[in-house]
Amino acid sequence: MFVPCQSGDNLRKGLPMEKAKVFAAFIATKMSRIDDMKGALEGTRQEVIDSPGSNKSHSDTSRFQYSNLALGIEGSVAEAEYALALARALPQGPFGAVWPGCFFALKDVGSGEVSYYLFVMEGGGDSFEVDGKEVMTISNNAPLVTSVRGKKKGELARFRERILEVLDVQ
Repeated sequence: MFVPCQSGDNLRKGLPMEKAKVFAAFIATKMSRIDDMKGALEGTRQEVIDSPGSNKSHSDTSRFQYSNLALGIEGSVAEAEYALALARALPQGPFGAVWPGCFFALKDVGSGEVSYYLFVMEGGGDSFEVDGKEVMTISNNAPLVTSVRGKKKGELARFRERILEVLDVQ
């Protein structure tokens, strides 16, 4: 269930950075990775062109292999662009609970370790740095999301053998 904050007064008390800054860093990181993949795709396409065809060498399968690699990279680019478009369309909050579009912090009660997450719909698993802190993107289908979705600041969640406290949600 989506639970928006009624006021912004309790936001940013438990998080060392602003969500807007985190989201901007996420967009920049994702766009940079997409650009890198597109560069790799162009290089791979050139390798396809430069590789000998079967009419030159019956035992050389380079062109076929590079073509398959290019198809795989094209698919990765399309997935990344789709994930970026979905992220840009997410509501920006404010949020009172862990929900797609939010930035939140979890503390492992046992170890005291704090982790920061940006909840996106697709394309989770990437990490990037903001103000010296690592932020992990977590998507809707991540196992951790099942444990923390809908949790509010101060609530506990069990994930595997750990107890996690939601420190804050933006």
